[in-house]
Amino acid sequence: MGLALKAFESIDGDEAYLCVKLERDSKVLRHLARSFRYRLPFNREAYKSMTKDFAGHKAFQPPKNMYGEEVFAYHVYSESLREKFQPFRDVDIIRLLLRILSQHINFQELTNQGVISRYFIAGRHAEVRKLHRHWVLARKWFWQYSGYEENYVRDYFGEEVAF
Repeated sequence: MGLALKAFESIDGDEAYLCVKLERDSKVLRHLARSFRYRLPFNREAYKSMTKDFAGHKAFQPPKNMYGEEVFAYHVYSESLREKFQPFRDVDIIRLLLRILSQHINFQELTNQGVISRYFIAGRHAEVRKLHRHWVLARKWFWQYSGYEENYVRDYFGEEVAF
């Protein structure tokens, strides 16, 4: 399976929803990544073939930033390098799905003509709760930097929001 569609009504029956889902690590997802020349980060395994120190970074491991966190290089997705990439994140799947849909559907025009009232990306409940616990709560606003919050926000919302 790859691209799945599911239609359903709201609880009170006054709205209709169409859920479009792109399965994680499916052939369709990988095909879209190749077609759109989508960039993904390498995984730790990819660095094991780097046998010499390079630009001040140690051989066999990804470079680290000033906080000691690993910083992985990005590369255009290729099926031949599939095992060398990190898994697709939610934000990657959403970007690829929106890109293919927007090539065939003009959502703004459908809204303008009253065909649809709105469109949105639905969050995954468990991920939203985790994000709330680790990032949103006011009592957590003052913490010692660990990088976890920043990376989690990046993986959920994307680099622009995390920045």
